[in-house]
Amino acid sequence: MLKYMYDHYVDRFDWFIRADDDVYIKGGRLGRFLRSVDASRPLAIGQPGFGRPEDRAAMRFEARQNYCMGGTGVVFSRETLRQVGPHIRWCLNNLYSVHDDVEFGRCFYNVANVTCSRAHDCQDIFLNNYEGYKEGNIGDFERPAVRRALTLHPNKLPEHQYRFQMYLLAQRMREARHRTLLLSREI
Repeated sequence: MLKYMYDHYVDRFDWFIRADDDVYIKGGRLGRFLRSVDASRPLAIGQPGFGRPEDRAAMRFEARQNYCMGGTGVVFSRETLRQVGPHIRWCLNNLYSVHDDVEFGRCFYNVANVTCSRAHDCQDIFLNNYEGYKEGNIGDFERPAVRRALTLHPNKLPEHQYRFQMYLLAQRMREARHRTLLLSREI
């Protein structure tokens, strides 16, 4: 996937994303967020993971090294892809686990010295909904964490994806009606 992105799209887009198929992405809000970040810098943005303490030795990660957890999605800049692209074969020849998110992180770090963003806000905007893991869905849409998030994981069933999309559309309609009401009062 990285090689294909590099070979065909590295000069056509500022940002790239790798996400699981059970993540819900608020595309418009994610786009607005990314327009405020410099894509010419080598960056990987997501929810940082460090691995379980008992697994770190097997992961062969350095003390400060991390990776972006795959479930919520990993957004990386054009510059990151530009630096990693020529070295993808090396990354594939130096795998130490079966976890693609860990290996993405290893490749980004070893080739481009890029680790996952450590900003505390990333845990909020790339929401890994541990409460919903049993059911495999987002759960309570009204929770502040759900409203703040740009990506939400897991949301495994298509009907949950549709239901959440309908909730967001209804919320946008309420906000538009409220703005219309405020404007009509000003007239």
